[in-house]
Amino acid sequence: MVVEPIDWSKGTAAMQIFEGLKKGMAPNVDHVSPVDFLMVAGDGRDDEVIFRWANELGVDKTIKYVTTVSLGSRNTEAGCTLTQGVTGKYSSTRQTWNNHSLD
Repeated sequence: MVVEPIDWSKGTAAMQIFEGLKKGMAPNVDHVSPVDFLMVAGDGRDDEVIFRWANELGVDKTIKYVTTVSLGSRNTEAGCTLTQGVTGKYSSTRQTWNNHSLD
């Protein structure tokens, strides 16, 4: 028998972890958020919730740098799409880091 909560997903898990980080971090002039850079990559419809959440964190400047990447070719909430699938993940990640100067 497997017992799993039906209301948990990758998205709700990420949100819970982020909230825990925020609670555990003392206020500081240098760090408003416990995270400066967030990259979310996924390949399925169930990843759309976490893409939307991550993008909102970037729009409202909760996290300074946010990149969302969908693998495959379909409509998505992700900001970027890798149509060649997982084989392009490494080069895209390197390109993302090269494009962002983390101050």
